[in-house]
Amino acid sequence: MAQISNADFVLALSTFSSTREKILEHRFIAELSSSLWSRGVFDFVIARSEVDSSGFDLIAEVGALTRHIQLKASHSTADTRKVAIHTKLGNRPSGCVVWLIHDPMTLNIQKLLWFGDKAGLPLPALGDKITRHTKADMQQTKGLRPALRDVARSRFQVIADWSALLEIMFDLG
Repeated sequence: MAQISNADFVLALSTFSSTREKILEHRFIAELSSSLWSRGVFDFVIARSEVDSSGFDLIAEVGALTRHIQLKASHSTADTRKVAIHTKLGNRPSGCVVWLIHDPMTLNIQKLLWFGDKAGLPLPALGDKITRHTKADMQQTKGLRPALRDVARSRFQVIADWSALLEIMFDLG
């Protein structure tokens, strides 16, 4: 088998973005679930959203707390400075965004970024910066996406590890 270069992997991230997203979603679910399990939390629910129009990808329920989670992902060599967050996520109980920074070759999650509030509180205000489409139309105009807001990476909190993520998500200190 031929040697695959780093550039090939980086190209594959966009070419096979749906595959990458699903792998990362599965990794997130596995890590979150096993972290709960290792803490002795056996009674939890994680469900997927089948339709991507409600602002969240997953619903996690631990005890009486339900989190609506939107996942974002960037590879570790990307210079991504913002992500688009759906405004409907702010209407969900304890809505949050987890930004997964991953290795472009292995898709191992290397860093967790958090945008949300304490357990039981709604998502912080997203701001007024309306997201634009990434591709231009025939008139070379990048139209607005009124249901999405650009949120800067600087507004995200770096989370040390999966244990710390559980603490902030479900108040499991």
